[in-house]
Amino acid sequence: MKKGITKEQVVDTTLKLIKDSENIRSVNLRGVAREIGCAHTNLYNYFSSFDELLWCAHIRVLEIFLEELREKILKTNDNELKLNYFYAHFADFYLENKGWFRLAWFEILEGSRPEEDRIATSETIDAFVEIVQGIWLNIYNSVPSKEKIEMVIHDVHCYIHGEVSIYIAKRGLIQEEDTFKKYVVKQSTKITRLLLNEED
Repeated sequence: MKKGITKEQVVDTTLKLIKDSENIRSVNLRGVAREIGCAHTNLYNYFSSFDELLWCAHIRVLEIFLEELREKILKTNDNELKLNYFYAHFADFYLENKGWFRLAWFEILEGSRPEEDRIATSETIDAFVEIVQGIWLNIYNSVPSKEKIEMVIHDVHCYIHGEVSIYIAKRGLIQEEDTFKKYVVKQSTKITRLLLNEED
């Protein structure tokens, strides 16, 4: 049995196990410990329950999402393309990590939401706003208010969330994945332009 496991190792192993899972609850502390190669009681040094572990896993998903988004945005100096990349990342990330998508948006976790999760979510949203502000400034030489950009990102994300949920459930109008993602990105950028160019 392994000794000296870290909290990060437990979280990363959990994410590995639920990455493509259709049922996150098929994973538990014993399964995570088995994958690591330690006694499940070792995990209680860090987490009092599997749900507490999932809250930490959610924070890590936010971190990974933002890291990969920033990398993608940096691949081009074309701001029109940056806006496409911004929304393409949502569709790509959710479809490539369906279990993480479920963790982020569907799974009901027991206990109070940790303050760390609230902070991580707020910081992620702030980063989204900052990215879109930069893109918008370079395209239109003007910047809508932070509040307006935040609400537009929220509205467009709700659209993407709905489209991806329908697609994963195999009930969407578009069945071919690449065609689906291109459609979602096109609609997302169109909605963004309409709403951000709309007068208050």
